Amino acid sequence: MSQYEVDAKSGVSSDSISSAPVTSDSVSEDIFEEAEVAEPVNGFEAFGLSDSMMKSLIKMGYTKPTQVQNECLPILLEDKEEQGRDLVALARTGTGKTAAFGIPMIERIDTSIRKPQALVLCPTRELCMQVATSLGQIGMQKRIRVLSIYGGDSYRRQFEGLQNGPHIVVATPGRLIDMLDRKAVDLSSIKVLVLDEADEMISVGFREALDQILQAFTSRDEDAVPHCTWLFSATMSADVKRVQSRYIKNAVFIDARGQEEKPLIRQQYMLTFEEDRYEALKRYLHVNEDFYGLIFCQTKAEVAEVETQLKQEGFKVDSLHGDKAQRDRELVFAAWKKQTVKIVIATDVAARGLDVKGLTHVVNMSIPREDESYVHRIGRTGRAGREGIALSFVWPKRIGILRALERKLGIQLENVKVPEPGDIARAVLGREIKALFSKPLEYVEGNPVHAMVSDLISESQPVDADVLPKLAALTARILESKNPALLNRPQIKSLRADGPGVSNGYGGREMRGGSGGGRGRPAGRPSGGGGRFDRRDGGGRGGFGGRGGDRYEGRGGDRFESRGDSQPESRPFPRPDRASRPEPRGEGKPSFRDGPRSVAPRSVERPVKKAGFEGGPRLRDRKGAAAVDGGAGSPRRRAPWEKRDRS
Repeated sequence: MSQYEVDAKSGVSSDSISSAPVTSDSVSEDIFEEAEVAEPVNGFEAFGLSDSMMKSLIKMGYTKPTQVQNECLPILLEDKEEQGRDLVALARTGTGKTAAFGIPMIERIDTSIRKPQALVLCPTRELCMQVATSLGQIGMQKRIRVLSIYGGDSYRRQFEGLQNGPHIVVATPGRLIDMLDRKAVDLSSIKVLVLDEADEMISVGFREALDQILQAFTSRDEDAVPHCTWLFSATMSADVKRVQSRYIKNAVFIDARGQEEKPLIRQQYMLTFEEDRYEALKRYLHVNEDFYGLIFCQTKAEVAEVETQLKQEGFKVDSLHGDKAQRDRELVFAAWKKQTVKIVIATDVAARGLDVKGLTHVVNMSIPREDESYVHRIGRTGRAGREGIALSFVWPKRIGILRALERKLGIQLENVKVPEPGDIARAVLGREIKALFSKPLEYVEGNPVHAMVSDLISESQPVDADVLPKLAALTARILESKNPALLNRPQIKSLRADGPGVSNGYGGREMRGGSGGGRGRPAGRPSGGGGRFDRRDGGGRGGFGGRGGDRYEGRGGDRFESRGDSQPESRPFPRPDRASRPEPRGEGKPSFRDGPRSVAPRSVERPVKKAGFEGGPRLRDRKGAAAVDGGAGSPRRRAPWEKRDRS
C-alpha cells in the first residue's frame, strides 16, 4: 500500500481508515449527539476548529486533547491564512504528536489547489505509513488527499500519486531526495514542513539528506509560497540543536516531556554471559506466556540468529529489518497487530514508527550505549495506562554501560534472575493443566476412545470405579490435545488378493509404474526361479517374469545381464577405489574396461591385452621405455608413478 488518499468522490479509501478507533459508518448519529450532550464543551472546541474538523475528530473518538496538543495547537492555529510560526516541540512517543501538527496543518490547506501544500518527513517506512493513515482520518471530512512516499514501494504508483495532485505528502528523506532529483516533486507550493521524530531521523543516517531538503527550502525562488517549519522530537540531542540553530532560528520552543503522564514501564535487566543470552531468552518466554512485544537486536545477523533459535523452540515469531522487502514488512506488521504473531524481532530501525497498542514487553538483547536509543526502544510499551516490562540482557563486560545509563537517566533498573528449569516446567505444566480443565470432564459411554482408555487403565492399575470414568475422560483429552493424529488416523483402502502390490503367484511381485504415471504390466512368463524386469523411460513398463535369470534394460544405454543371479541390482559391483589395487582378472570377475556396469560372463574368457603371460601385469619404468612382465600367477604390481592402463 503506497498511498492513502481521500478522494473527492468516494470520501476516504478503506485502506486509509482501517486503523481508526471509530471507522464504521453504521454508527448512529445519536451516539455523536449524546457525546456532544454529555460533554457540551469538547476539549477541542476551545481551539476554534472548523465544523469538518470537529466531525472528523468526533468520529475518531478524540474528545480530550493531550498535553502536547494543548500547548501546540494555540500557537500553530494562529493566523491560519498567513505564513505561521516555526515550532520546536519535545514530547515522548505516543503522546499525540501526529494530531498536534496534523490538525493545524489540515486547517491551513486549500482543497481547491491540487498541489502539495504540506510535507511531513519521517525516519522509517512504518512511521510514514501510519502518519499518512492518521492524517487521512483527520482530514476525512475535508476530503484531504494524502500520499506517502517511501523506499521499497513502486515508483510507478508514487509517480501516479504525485500527478493526481495530493494535498499532503508524507515521505522518508531518502526517497524524497530521489524524487527531487527526478524533478517529480514541486516544493514551491509547500506551506508547512514537519520534521517528525527528528532525533531518530538523524540517528538512522538521514543527516545529509535532511540537510539537503532543508537547504532546498531555504534556496527556493522568491515567488514560492512562504512556509513554516515544525520540528517534533522525543529528545533534544546535539544534532537536533544544530538543525534548530541553522534552519529554525526563530522557533517557539515547547517541552512537554515532564508534564505528560510517564509511561508505566518496569525496567529490568538480566545478568548473564553473552553466549547464554539465547537460552535465557527462551526460558523467559516460556515463563511469560502473555509476552506480546518486541525483541531488539544490534545487527541483522543477530536478528536472524534469534529468529532461528526461537522458531526451533516452537515460538511463533517474525522479524523486521532493512533487508526485508516492503511487502513482507507490511505483512509482518499486519500479523503483529492482529496478534497472529506475538513476538517480533527487529533492529533499531524499527524502534520508531511501530505504533502497536497493547505491547506488554520490550527486550534488548544487548543494552544500547546511547540513552536516546534506550528511551526510544522501551517507549513501545507501557502506553494508555497499561503497565509494560522492558528487559535488557547485560553481561559482565557491559555492567559499566548499564551504570552509566542509570546515572544519565536518573533511574535504577531492577535485577531479575534467569528462570530455572523448575520454573519453566511449572509454568508450562500449569498452562497445560489449565487448558485441560477449561471444560468440564464428561465420560461418554458410547465413545470408543473413552471405553478403550478405561479398559487399559483397569488392566494396568486397579482404580476405584467412581474415579475411573473421570480418569479415562481426562486421559483421552490429553491424548487428543497432544497428538490428535494418534486417534484420527487416515483410512487405508483394503487390498484384494489379485490387486496391485500383492504377489502374482509366480514368486515375484507385480510392479506398477511408468513415465508420467503410466500403467505397468507383468513381462514374460516364469520358467525358473528368477525373473525379468524391463524399464522403458523411467519405468513405463515393469514386471518380474523370469527366464532362468534376471535382466535389466533401460533406454539410457545401460544394460545388465547375468546368468544365474537371482535379482538385479542398481550397481552390480561397487566402483573401485582408485588408490586400491584392482583384483586380478579372471573368470566371473568384474571388468571396468567397458564401464562400471559391464561384467564378464562366467562362460566367456575375455582376452587380456598387453599382458606378459597368463594374465600377469606389465610394469613400466619411470621413463616408460621398457616393460617388465610379471610371471604367471604373480600378484599385480605397479610403480607408484605409473598411471593405470585403461586401454
